Amino acid sequence: MLYLHGWSDYFYNTGLAEFFTSRGHPFYAIDLHNHGRSLGSPELGGYVGDLADYDPELLAAHDVIAQDLGGPDASWAEHPLILMAHSTGGLTATLWAHHFPGRVSQLILNSPWLELQGGAAIRRAATPLVQLAELRPLMRMRVPERVLLLARHQLGCLR
Repeated sequence: MLYLHGWSDYFYNTGLAEFFTSRGHPFYAIDLHNHGRSLGSPELGGYVGDLADYDPELLAAHDVIAQDLGGPDASWAEHPLILMAHSTGGLTATLWAHHFPGRVSQLILNSPWLELQGGAAIRRAATPLVQLAELRPLMRMRVPERVLLLARHQLGCLR
């Protein structure tokens, strides 16, 4: 089993790994580039221009897992993956499984981010941000602290 984290995340759920390994299932996890312990630059944390940019990392991880399970001459075809993913990792995993048929035997998605949730109002509000991000993908969008505090209060996070 290979676990893929979500956006701006990394693998930290040792309990999940222990659950599967204690039942005889080899468990692997990867921190994709610009995330977690693979963060190359704090300036680019979480940034990826195209989810297919993760393909080489996932292909290499699958090859390593196949060799770990079957020896140095093992092929990935002998060891198709059970791919488990959370949030945007679910979108990445789904696309990867589609682009590389035969490499994934089972796909387990935990709260996958497959589209923007929230209906028409959220889509209308997010559209200008998406358009701006397409023009300037590396621009940081800062939200004033007062706005965050107000939003938290309105959501009931602050009393």
